[in-house]
Amino acid sequence: MAKSKSFTYPFPFTDLMPRAVEIAAIYSEKPEYKGIYIFEGTIQYGKISSPKMAGEYQLTGEMIVITIVKKPLLVPWKLIEKQIEILLTTEIEEVQNFIRQAEKSLLDDQ
Repeated sequence: MAKSKSFTYPFPFTDLMPRAVEIAAIYSEKPEYKGIYIFEGTIQYGKISSPKMAGEYQLTGEMIVITIVKKPLLVPWKLIEKQIEILLTTEIEEVQNFIRQAEKSLLDDQ
């Protein structure tokens, strides 16, 4: 069985990536997430991991390649692929709302 697997999808909201990357980096440094969720990345390439999952993303034009490099043994690849599809097909308003809520949460923490 494959130890890693890549998935390629259209990613039409590349304009949101700079703020999404910034928020992911801020959240990975918050005390409640530090050491549990690790994020390292830029707009074009990054890595994210947790105790049970790890992956990378690479953004090229309006396509995103997501490579899962670590997953629980009993979780099938089809389920992971389905979850990625759900995440990436979220309406742009929902992505923008998430960014707004995260920004508000960060301001409230100050």
